[in-house]
Amino acid sequence: MSISDQKKSLRKVMRERLRSSRPDSRQIQERIVHYLETHPEHHCVAAFAPLPGEVDLLPLLQETKRTWVFPKISGESIHFYQVKNPTLDLAPGAYSILEPAPHCHEVPLSQIDLIICPGIAFSRNGARLGRGKGYYDRTLCQIRKGASIVGVCFEFQIIETIPMDQHDVFMNQVFTEAY
Repeated sequence: MSISDQKKSLRKVMRERLRSSRPDSRQIQERIVHYLETHPEHHCVAAFAPLPGEVDLLPLLQETKRTWVFPKISGESIHFYQVKNPTLDLAPGAYSILEPAPHCHEVPLSQIDLIICPGIAFSRNGARLGRGKGYYDRTLCQIRKGASIVGVCFEFQIIETIPMDQHDVFMNQVFTEAY
């Protein structure tokens, strides 16, 4: 079975797990807050608006010492825009995902210190399985040296092995409610 077919099969299993769960993001939010407190060098942080079943990071925007940016799909790429107030600054975009509204200011990838990534599944060694369109992998391979990449998911999304292609990018760390 090809890596692509393995990923497709794994996505199907993980989507079913996500549909049948009612997870709570608070413990993961607390872990991210603690991480940020111990990493003051992360001035500009990329987060995301959650799809159903994903970790909700929107309450983190109350932490105003940092610049928060969110992804917006443009063609085959992701661009990041500053978001200060999720209610005013986010609107439905591509794939019905909340994205920065047109009035938000674009922030170059070179200014982002930390990217918090969603995923359908992660392994403990930082492998990530996305939704299959490749947007994050194309973006993550372009980040500046010294920027950090962390994944966030619920513990039931941690699996032992994720098939990886050459272009797939590993996370520096993965946060769940358990660790």
